Amino acid sequence: MKRILTILCLLSACVAFGQNSNIIPGKIRVKLKQPARERMILHTQTAGRQGVRTTQTGQPLSVGLESLDALNKTNKATAMYRVFPYAGKYEARQMKAGLHLWYDIEVSGDRNPVDLAKIYMTDANIEIAEPVLRIRKVADETPFTPNDPDYTKQWHYKN
Repeated sequence: MKRILTILCLLSACVAFGQNSNIIPGKIRVKLKQPARERMILHTQTAGRQGVRTTQTGQPLSVGLESLDALNKTNKATAMYRVFPYAGKYEARQMKAGLHLWYDIEVSGDRNPVDLAKIYMTDANIEIAEPVLRIRKVADETPFTPNDPDYTKQWHYKN
């Protein structure tokens, strides 16, 4: 079921990439599998870093997972960081919802994010990989015109 969902996400991303330029170049979003994240966090703690951030100049990005490190080196990854930052006293809630497993990976160069997502999906440590879409206001593109004749009497829609 998860594979079907992942394939549908990738297909929809492919269609979206072909139709518009709402995909952020050089950036993908991945969801790690729980055991992989635990090994990665253990590596970053023993390396003396607070989570995974960016590379040193000329150094490949290392997260402590051999296959993911190899992909990062091949694709010239420059940064990997949590999508949902540490939440303090609410971190347990984030972990219960699985939000701590989502990371953004930035790569140098002008690689196609859809192709990058396909490449990263081959890694056994990654559950989902997808391009990152730009957030945009729909109201800027198409103004909303309600078809309710009593719209002007509904003050709460204007506040």
